[in-house]
Formats: sequence, C-alpha cells, structure tokens
Amino acid sequence: MSRRSGHELRAAIRETWATQVVGATALRFFVGSALARDQGHQVMDTQAGDVVELEAPEAYQAVTLKAFSMLHWAYTAFPNLRFLVRADDDVYLRPHLLFARLSMRPPVAYLWGNIDHGSNPVRDDE
Repeated sequence: MSRRSGHELRAAIRETWATQVVGATALRFFVGSALARDQGHQVMDTQAGDVVELEAPEAYQAVTLKAFSMLHWAYTAFPNLRFLVRADDDVYLRPHLLFARLSMRPPVAYLWGNIDHGSNPVRDDE
C-alpha cells in the first residue's frame, strides 16, 4: 500500500529490495483515487507499470476500503494466487527470506506478521 504522493518511497523500493522479487512473483503499489480536493495531485511514477490506482479514496479514513479494494484487484488479476504479501511503502522487506519461509508452508488462510517493538530506525543523516 502506498500514497499517491509516495513516488520517492516507491523508487527506493524498486532500487533496493524489489530487485529480489523475481520469478513467478509480481510487485504492485496500490494507491487510492484522487479526492475532489486533490485532483491536481497526480501519481508521478505510473510509467513504471507497477502502480495500481484503486477505486477507493486516498484518505486515512478510508484505509479499510482501500485494503479491501486491493484484495479484490489481486483476486481479479491473479485468480490462482497462492500467496499475497501486503506491506506498506515504508517497510524494508527481505523477499528471499520471506519466500523461503512461504515455500515451506501450505497455502492456507492465515495472517502472518511481525512487529518489532523497542528498536530504533536506522536513518541516513544526509
């Protein structure tokens, strides 16, 4: 999940961990539709081909609707989908480790996540 204005975050992902998303996997960034007050705010990186504009408003109050719209899109676009990994655009994912874990598990309905409490983000001072 991403914001319409998150093109810099999406670019960073494309240049880092997304390079490990290969084979029978697909990476997509889901953004909400422009609200009437945001009509001038265009998605700047549609040429990358991995940004999907959903029919849900781009608003924090509609994040659940956006998530369900993403699930509907994924089910329609990939009807034989085995796994779906949903992450926000501020997450650093290690695809090779995640895919290795998933390959050892049966594709059943479960929710799997991890929250790291008490650690500080590593920030680049520049």
